[in-house]
Amino acid sequence: MKTLQYSLLILSALLFRAHCSSHAQTIAGVFPTLDATWQLGEKQSISTYQFYALPLRSLDGENENLPQWLLYYGEYSANRNLGKRLSFSGAYVFQLEHLGSQNVVKENRAHFQLKYTTTMGKASIVGRMRSDNRFIQLPETTGANYAHRLRFLGGISVPMNKWTLMAYEELFFNTPSIAEWRYAENWAAIQFKRQIASHLHLETGPLFITWKTGADEWFNQYYWQTTLSIGL
Repeated sequence: MKTLQYSLLILSALLFRAHCSSHAQTIAGVFPTLDATWQLGEKQSISTYQFYALPLRSLDGENENLPQWLLYYGEYSANRNLGKRLSFSGAYVFQLEHLGSQNVVKENRAHFQLKYTTTMGKASIVGRMRSDNRFIQLPETTGANYAHRLRFLGGISVPMNKWTLMAYEELFFNTPSIAEWRYAENWAAIQFKRQIASHLHLETGPLFITWKTGADEWFNQYYWQTTLSIGL
């Protein structure tokens, strides 16, 4: 029960933060996702993580600015266990923003991450640090601009009979220089996971994303995420 209260508190705090902040736009939609992993041995694996962010309606009356396809994200990674609790990953990411419009932003990205997992009773705790090396091409330019950011994720999962309750929060910091970090993005979710076949799981639940678009302006996004998780 304490774990459930903690998980709900994460999402409630972020929703309250979004409601109280000035923002450029607020949307709601769906977030279909594929998460697949192939084990290559005891310590190595490869994986892919892909999603679409699909807005369905505006929550603040700005329907004329509502994109049909906000994001496509495709990640392809190689992973290696460094011990029982620590793993290292390197990945290539291709991302399209405002897909289907005249203002498509293309991004090629390489990221590196360390992931640490531990247990607390029945709960599994995860911490992750990721370094994003981004090459962003705006629609009005022919070349790509380089940008770097750091991401910090904390999460928890708890088995509940046939379901597993999962919750996480991830903070994004743009890093134009070592001395100056800029908080720019936040993802938070509560998901319910259930095994539906020997190597297949279904995850579903609310996902909240917010992007900083100005000095005190945030683009708030509320999604219902459904993930097909494959492990081979």
